[in-house]
Amino acid sequence: MYLRALEITPTSAVSFRKGLMSHKTIASYPFIPPTVLSGFLFRVLKISKMNELPPTRAFQKDGFDELNYFVLENPQVSSLSEVHSLGGYADQTATFSSFRKTSQDVSKLGVTYASELYPFRASRGLISTLLREANQRGLPSDDAAKIADAANKTSSSNYLKMVEVQLRHFLCTGERPEVIEMGTFGHKLRPQPMNWEFTVSEKFRALLVSRHANLFDEFDLIQNYGCKIGKEGFAFVSKVLSTLKITKSEGRFTSSTIIPLDPKITHTEVDEPKDPESVYYFDWSKKTFVREIFAMNGSQANGGYYTDDGNQWTIPVATLEKLGVNDA
Repeated sequence: MYLRALEITPTSAVSFRKGLMSHKTIASYPFIPPTVLSGFLFRVLKISKMNELPPTRAFQKDGFDELNYFVLENPQVSSLSEVHSLGGYADQTATFSSFRKTSQDVSKLGVTYASELYPFRASRGLISTLLREANQRGLPSDDAAKIADAANKTSSSNYLKMVEVQLRHFLCTGERPEVIEMGTFGHKLRPQPMNWEFTVSEKFRALLVSRHANLFDEFDLIQNYGCKIGKEGFAFVSKVLSTLKITKSEGRFTSSTIIPLDPKITHTEVDEPKDPESVYYFDWSKKTFVREIFAMNGSQANGGYYTDDGNQWTIPVATLEKLGVNDA
């Protein structure tokens, strides 16, 4: 197994959004999550080669489309799918909150959704299914036609969700959908205060692992290149360190990365967890995002880990296992 470390320098405060969260607060992780780092480096590699960046897309439909997920590990879009991101870590970070004023979508039924923050998105297919059920329950054909036309034309998942809520209300109560009485699918908004957290650090140490040392050659020329990172902020690769061979060991160690707090992992015991966080990562075997509890870097543990000759880095086997890294 091989490891390569990079130094990532933010040009200002950055925000790595936690999810799921209240629509009143956008909270920020104090480290660069593995998925965020992977997407950042995927784009930096593109920029260093003067290639076109992939378009920004929101996941607005049911299921997962691999062609729209731009990370190193994705074999559908990357030639470096056997390079795995373990996240980026700092010796010291601080967070602060910035007050912002935003607008919240409001349904006449009293159901509210902060733009793009609610966890379950509606699809046009679901709206079509609900419309068929509503037609069978006596929804006037003119109302059904207006709903179908507006839902097909809108690009906002907020509006689709609003339509879903009101169609379900009609199916339960028989009351005419309020959205028709609005006369339009334009925004009905009210001002809302929001606390937006930012993370401040001088630099982060980003860690990548692979079973093939030659794959790290791609990163030799990305120093001083940068792009947007996380929810908010910009950073660049300020230093690319040498590739190190890491070997497996057993015993007590201090983790250089996040480490899972999963009772099902019997071969590793985290006896001094540090600042546990709920972290999302991508389960490639199931092709879905998964949320687990991880302790932060600096946690004390017993079990299997990888380290270099100088014991500069210690990578838990449990972390590799969770992130889908084959260490065989």
